[in-house]
Amino acid sequence: MNITETAILICKIWGFTGLPQFKFENGKFEYKKSKSSIILIFIVILSIVFFIKSLHTTKDLLFYLTILQTGSLYLLVTGLGIHSYLKKRQIAIILNDLIMVTKMVCQFSRNNDLLRNSVSKPLFWYLIVQVAITGNKILGAVLTISPDAEVYLNVLFYNFAELFSYNINILIFFYLIIFQNAYTSYFKAITRKNTYNDPKIVVQIFYKFYEISNNINETLQVPILLRIFTDFVFTISSMFYLSVFLYIIPELSFFVLAKMVLWLVNTLFAIFIMAYFFDQMTEKRNTIMETLEDLPSSHTLISKFHSSYKRKELLRLRLKHERFCFNVCGFFPLNNSFIYLMIAGIVTYTTYLVQFGKAANAKQ
Repeated sequence: MNITETAILICKIWGFTGLPQFKFENGKFEYKKSKSSIILIFIVILSIVFFIKSLHTTKDLLFYLTILQTGSLYLLVTGLGIHSYLKKRQIAIILNDLIMVTKMVCQFSRNNDLLRNSVSKPLFWYLIVQVAITGNKILGAVLTISPDAEVYLNVLFYNFAELFSYNINILIFFYLIIFQNAYTSYFKAITRKNTYNDPKIVVQIFYKFYEISNNINETLQVPILLRIFTDFVFTISSMFYLSVFLYIIPELSFFVLAKMVLWLVNTLFAIFIMAYFFDQMTEKRNTIMETLEDLPSSHTLISKFHSSYKRKELLRLRLKHERFCFNVCGFFPLNNSFIYLMIAGIVTYTTYLVQFGKAANAKQ
């Protein structure tokens, strides 16, 4: 499937799960009014009610961890639902702009393969893996827990919420893959020796990238923050549970251990890949002038820029005064340093939990 077909399929998945629906007409995406949000609201409320009803107030560490873990997941689902409807028009604008800039880069680089390239394969492999892992968790829970209809429903709702939350991952990955491919093709076209590109087009496309990256940053900050918070909580609680299991059952089977480690890797994989892609996009955006400066004086684009000196200087001044970095609601940047920050935070808080758990057991 090409870019447009993949975007249409992602929009159908969103509409099927109760998120805003988008239709593709006359060559662009538009928001389509629907009542699917009512079903989503009903399921979320029902899930929260079943979760609260199934709670056993023991007020120990595991009780509070369960509250935090499940609460963060439902917060993500609720936040994603509300935010996606508030930003529905911006989401459609970004989809349309990405397709448009890809077409511009195809003409600019004289490479029509960019528009026809399939971006669906990595996205749907990722989705299949998430469905398989979630299905495995549901099956494992059904085989091990007591045969109580209320508990089964609670497990089913919880895993549905977890699977639903991957909607934001798929959309972000789609944005990032398209953006990265277009950026890479754009820079290759600039640095190609025998280029006949007009400096006006070079700057025009770059400003379009500039606008899209700003829109992505502004539109997706809240769901990314909720995604990071949920993954952070999931990882810490999972590592704590793993340490407890290893302490209580030293001869824990390799299969169970591998399953828990795989779940940890899967939880962190998406957010780390996002941070890496965002870092690459930031670097490309902020180094456009260095790329142009590094071109040899014999390069045809340089000689053309000499005749449009003002255009180049305006670009330089804008980049100098607007150094850009993808960030999450102003709290922290989305780059490679975020990965180290996340790992350090996970290790620190897991250590605190383990020590607190030992102290609580000693008192008992």
